[in-house]
This record gives sequence, C-alpha cells and structure tokens, in this order.
Amino acid sequence: MSGSRTSSQQILKEFASVVTEFQRSLIAGTGNQDPLQLVQEFRSIAGEAALVCAEEIEDEQDKTQFVNFELEAKLWYLVELLVSFRTSDAPMEDIELHDYNSNAVFKKAQLHEDPELYVVWLIIAWIQENLTVPPRPAELPTTKWSHTLLEGGLKSSDLDYPLREEGVKIHPKDGQDDHCFYKYMYELILAGKYEEARRECEYSDNLTLGMIMCGLEDYVDPRVDLELAADYEGHQGIKKRALWRRAVYALSRNPKLDRYEAAIYAFLSGTIPQDIDEQQLDWERMLLVYLNQIWSIKIENYLLEKERINKEELIEQMPSQPLSLSAVLNIVASKHADESEHPIRVLMGAVILNTISPAVKSFIDMLLDAVKGVDQENDLLSEPYILRILTHLVIFLDKACPGVIEEGDKSKLVTTYVSLLNLYEQYDLVPVYISCLNEQDIMEAYSFFLSTLAGDSSRERQLELCYFFQLPTANILKRTAQRIFNDTEPHYNPTDTITMNSDVTDIDLHLISAVDWLMKGRLHVDAVESIIALCRRFLANGKVNSLSTFFEQHNMDDLIKNYELDQLSAKEEYPEDRFVQEINQYTKLITGFKQYKDWEHACSTISSSKNVSALLQQFQAFANTLRGLVTEFLVDLTEHTDMPVEDRDMLYNIRSLYTPYLVIELHNCYTSAAEKLGVPSFLQEAVNLSTLVANESDKIYLLFQNSGKLKEYLHLVAKAVALIGH
Repeated sequence: MSGSRTSSQQILKEFASVVTEFQRSLIAGTGNQDPLQLVQEFRSIAGEAALVCAEEIEDEQDKTQFVNFELEAKLWYLVELLVSFRTSDAPMEDIELHDYNSNAVFKKAQLHEDPELYVVWLIIAWIQENLTVPPRPAELPTTKWSHTLLEGGLKSSDLDYPLREEGVKIHPKDGQDDHCFYKYMYELILAGKYEEARRECEYSDNLTLGMIMCGLEDYVDPRVDLELAADYEGHQGIKKRALWRRAVYALSRNPKLDRYEAAIYAFLSGTIPQDIDEQQLDWERMLLVYLNQIWSIKIENYLLEKERINKEELIEQMPSQPLSLSAVLNIVASKHADESEHPIRVLMGAVILNTISPAVKSFIDMLLDAVKGVDQENDLLSEPYILRILTHLVIFLDKACPGVIEEGDKSKLVTTYVSLLNLYEQYDLVPVYISCLNEQDIMEAYSFFLSTLAGDSSRERQLELCYFFQLPTANILKRTAQRIFNDTEPHYNPTDTITMNSDVTDIDLHLISAVDWLMKGRLHVDAVESIIALCRRFLANGKVNSLSTFFEQHNMDDLIKNYELDQLSAKEEYPEDRFVQEINQYTKLITGFKQYKDWEHACSTISSSKNVSALLQQFQAFANTLRGLVTEFLVDLTEHTDMPVEDRDMLYNIRSLYTPYLVIELHNCYTSAAEKLGVPSFLQEAVNLSTLVANESDKIYLLFQNSGKLKEYLHLVAKAVALIGH
C-alpha cells in the first residue's frame, strides 16, 4: 500500500507518541493520569488506519491489512470496556428490591450483583456496536403476500394463515421477498437496531414481527419503579416475558418458516438458530448469539429464584443451564477455526476470559521459539503488528492493573519490541518504552540498545531523551560501557606473536565507543578508569594504531582536569593519581610512535637536496623521545606499592612488549640514519644502547628475556659492531 498513513513506521511513531505523552504527563505530575486514555488513543489510531486501508484496497495484501487494523480497533475498544469495568473503584449502586417492583428493576439489581453477567452485557454491546449492517436492499417489499393474494392462494388476509393451514402455496416472488426481508431484519436485530427493525416491519406490512418485538422489554412503570423513573416517561413492556419467550421459541421451530425468520425468533427468545450455518454467522455473530443465550438464561433463572416467575406457567421447556464464557469461545472456535486462530482474536478471547497474563506467557514462549529457530513460521516475527499490539496491551495493563503482568514478561516483550524499533531504525522511539520498565530492567535493556548504537548525533539524541524521561542515566551509561567491554573481550586475546601497528578494526572502534558514552555523560571518574582498561587492552594486543585513533578523537587534558575537579569535590586527595600518571605514560608512548612514523616518512622521501641539518634535528628529537620511553615507560607505576598485584603484572607485561620493541626500532633507526645521513657515529650510538639494556639499575635485559627478544637484539648489536670494524 502506498499510503504513508498506514505504513509500519508511521504506525510505530503514532503509538509511541501516545505513550510518550502519557509518560510526559506522569513525569510532570499534571493531575491524575487515566491509563484508559492510552487504549482510547490506540483505538483511534487503529480505526483511522482501517479507514485509510478501506479506501486504498487494491490487492489481497491490502485487504489483510484492513482486516488487521479493523480487528485491532475492536480489540482496543473491548479492552477499554472490560478493563474499565473490572478495575472500577466506584461501588455499584445498591438497589432495594420490593415485591411491587417490576422485573426490570430486578434485572438491574442482578446486573449489579453478578459481575460476570455485566461482562456478558458489555461484550454483547461491544459486538453490536461493531457489527456492520449491509445496505438496505432496494427490493424490500412494501406489502405481505401480495402476489399470492392476487393469485387467490390465500383465503384469509391474516398474515399467519399460511402457517396454520396445510397446502397453502406461497407465490415464489413472495417467498423471495420474505427471504430478502427477513435476512435484512436478522442483521438489524443482531446489531441491536430494534427501532429501525420495527420501522421496517411497518414499511413492509410485516405486522406480526413488529408485534412480537414489543415483547423485548420487561414491563416498567416509572410511577412505581422509582429506580428507573429517569429512563422512562410512562409504563411500557410486557409483564409475562417468560411466556413470551417460550411462545417465540416455539414459533422459531416451525419448519414452514424462512430460515432467517426462524433465526430471528430464536435470537429474540435467547436460543441458538438451528438453520443458520457458519457461512451466515461469522465469528462475531456466532459469539453474539451464544452470549445472548447466556444473558437470557441467567436473567430468567434469577427471576425464578426471586419468585418473580410462576414455574407452573412455563410449560414449554427451554435451555436453562447457561454455558460459561470459556465454553462459548470453544464452541465458536470449533466452528470458525481459521478466524479463531487469528492472533488478535486470541487476545480478544484472553481479554474476555480475563486470562491475559497466561496469554502473554504463551505469546512469549512462541516468541522465544521463533528466536531460537524452533518455529520458523511464527506470526510474532513475520507479522510485527502483533508484537506492537501485545507490547502496548501489556504496557497499558501494567499501568491500569499493577501486578497483573509479571515484570519478567513485560521486560521480555518490551525489549523485543525495542529490537523491532531498532530494526526499523526508529531509535528515537526506544527510550519511552524503556521508561516503562523497572530500574534494573531499564539498565539492562537500554544498555544493550546503546551498546549497539553508532553515530555521534544518535548518541547525543539518546542522552537528551534519557534525561527527558528521567532515566537513571549514569547507571545506564556505566552498564553500557561495561557491556561493550565484556562483549568485545573475546576479540582481544594476546598471542605469542603480536604485530605492532595493526589495522584499526570495527571491534576497536566499538570498544572506543564505551569510553565515548561515559565522556558524553560527563562521568569523568568512570571515563578515566575505562580509558585505563582500554589502553591496556589495546597495548597488550599491539593495537597502537587503535590507541592512537582514540587519543586523536579525545582531549585528554580536558578530561583529566574535569576528573581532578570531581575528585576534589569528593574531598579525596590524589596529588599523584596513578590513573592520571598511567594515561600520561600512554600519551607519551603514542607521541613516540607518531614521531617514529614521521621519521620513517621523512626517510622515504629523502633526496640530495634535502636539508640534512633539519633531518638531523628531527632525528635527534625522535631518538631522545624513544630513549626516554625506554628508560621511563611505566617504570614508576610497575614499582607502585599501592597498586594491586594484578595491575602491576599487567603493566610489566606491557613494558616487556614495548620497551624491547622500542630499543630494537631505535637501534635500526640509528643504523639506517648512519647510512642515509652520512653520520657514522650513529652506529656507535646504536651499539651503546646495549649498555643501557645491560645495566643493573634499569634491568631492561629482563624485559628482553620476558619478551623473548634478547637473541634477536644481540644479533643486531653484533651486526652493528661488525659495521663499525669496517
């Protein structure tokens, strides 16, 4: 469908907007927020989408989408009716019954005493309001039996004459007219449009049915029945309605009747039509006729119990044991299997039976099967609208009926829905749903989402929304960083052979994002600690370029200043903070590697016209930096007595990796510069490095032994000595 109004993304946005406004009002504390406002808005969105779909139906897929939106709108209305009744704090009005009251007053009292019957009444009203009556047929007759009368087939103008006399043949055209009339009347009566049906009886000369319908209402006299005085201007209805029911019921079983006329009498008497099959009664209509039977039986049984009906008068036997709602739904499901299996109707059944929590668990089990690949044809994944409906239903119920939905079930649904939003790249919609969880689930769900989010602007927007919904931002960002470090850990396992300056991978950038989140959240202390972990991980795996990329993207001076301010505000003294020292050491290391790279580039472009003096100056600066790193890199920190043993061991291993590497590279640079710059003394400088390595004060030779580089280095020294001899 081309219409953007019903596109998946647009519907997602509209539902999110409703939840956002509700959450915003809760945060602002602007009065008591009624959760029913949510389902009213949900119903409106689905209803409008159904109308748009109805106007744009072009193929079977469009028709399916229309049906889904229509069913969804009906579901939200059902939820509104039943949940508002079941959760209402307003006490039912007490009705004091007297013998002189009419049965209508007793019926009202029964509704107040029997919540299950009230639910049946609400469902009947729900179905009837949603039923679509077909257009009035143009060929509806205006007279009764006119063709048969003209042919002389009737010897009486009594409209019931054909039912009493054998051998009366009705003209085929009259039979067709009757069928057309009763079929239309049946639809009107099912939809509860009784006044319209009575008018049609008058227009078509079907006075018998019009008179029968007068018995639909119990007798009421507002002068006596003060409880109903406001609803009636004068007395109306019939007093012997139980007898009327039986008379209409007996009439419905007359085999001479048109099947729709018989069905009308069956419905009016509160029984099940016999000759109307599943094709004429869809899911809603069949549910309606069974609920109508429950309604009629329960009311009559109550009046019998209250001795408002004389049992001796009830000669005609009628069904007197009402079915349960569960039994009715099972019957309807057995006759309309395909319709009953529609996920929205499954939810309707759960709402009717007040078994939403078990239904939610069932849907979650289906969801887990789909995720595990057990059920490849699961509707929850193939039809995302079901997940949307279920998620919003659970969010509403959690607010309207706290405790009905278990926190774990709510969390699973919401987090799965967040994954759906992520799939549709609707990142801005995620925080409002996260805000519907408890604090622990908020941290887990939101940190998982944030850990996968890329893009600086997207992260800034998420922080804005996080603050807007008053989420525990600091804890979320800490958990996000922790999650990223944990998720990426398997990719960083140092091996015996470590290659320096390896490429910067997506995993490296993802790990850097962990620090980004903490820095964006101005969590300076946590950011510094995470930078330490980041540097150690990168360097332990030879990821010098990755660490260099990190330092290029972040201002360490500003971070350290803010970090020290936070420490001061916490009234803790860190005159020589080891974290700051360690970061400074890594900064110097990266500076040394950059100078090394610059020198290599300068050497590769050297020419005869090159200013040798400038190159010598550049080389001396670079060599001094590397010599400083060789003697100072992490030395003080590895001797820090307050540092945990595990940390000292980690730093010593990093020294063992980088100090020998720097010595060897500096040695090679000296020998290379001796040749390219024509300075033979650089060969002696290269050899002199061995004295630095061998002295007992620095014990750098131990680092060579630890890294396995000693043999390689001694071979280079011997080669340099040989060159000096020449």
